[in-house]
Amino acid sequence: MEEQLASVSAKVKDFRQIKPEDFAVIRFRPKDLKLLDTPMEFSRDDSSVKASYYILLNHKKTPRLLEIDKEFKFVAGHKKKKALTKSTYEEHSSDIDLVQNKIQTAIYQQLSRKFGKANVGTEISTGYGSQIDVVLRGDDGGYTFYEIKTSYSVRLCIRDALAQLIEYAYFPRENKAKKLIIVSPNLVTPEAQSYLKWLRERFSIPVYYQRYDPEVQALEDTVY
Repeated sequence: MEEQLASVSAKVKDFRQIKPEDFAVIRFRPKDLKLLDTPMEFSRDDSSVKASYYILLNHKKTPRLLEIDKEFKFVAGHKKKKALTKSTYEEHSSDIDLVQNKIQTAIYQQLSRKFGKANVGTEISTGYGSQIDVVLRGDDGGYTFYEIKTSYSVRLCIRDALAQLIEYAYFPRENKAKKLIIVSPNLVTPEAQSYLKWLRERFSIPVYYQRYDPEVQALEDTVY
């Protein structure tokens, strides 16, 4: 406990003067703790909230959580996010390239030119508190979900994106997408191609890989 206090520059000397009998340890059984799968908002005007962050308060009553839609709704359009951010350390500063934001904007523009702006959207809500990077609506009304990853290897990108895409498309028992596409700047490998093909054949998961070429700032034509 003293080490924890010292790590945040608290006065350990004052802590040592407290008598042991004045301490109280409160424990909760895990089964009594209700954790939401997705954090939910409550109104800033809720009477349960009397102070701002980082202040320990006495519990008066539970805030009224704002319900989420729990419904996938396609909305065309794209709100461009910044491509650079400033990093400052002491007297030095530098621009950090926000690669994923750049890729998302480029994909949106590319798909919009090919399929029309009315059929492409970004940051589309799944209805459960998460957003799909890019969604393409086909002529038949079916959807293709794109998940962008920028890890240093194609295998890591597939690993990171696969669980997200499966949840986006099928949670809790739905079928929102006809095609799931993992996007990254990495060159595809024979092992990755074989793995994705096996997932499609063995588990009937319509997951594919499409490389984003950073030199031309566009998706390659080949879908693996």
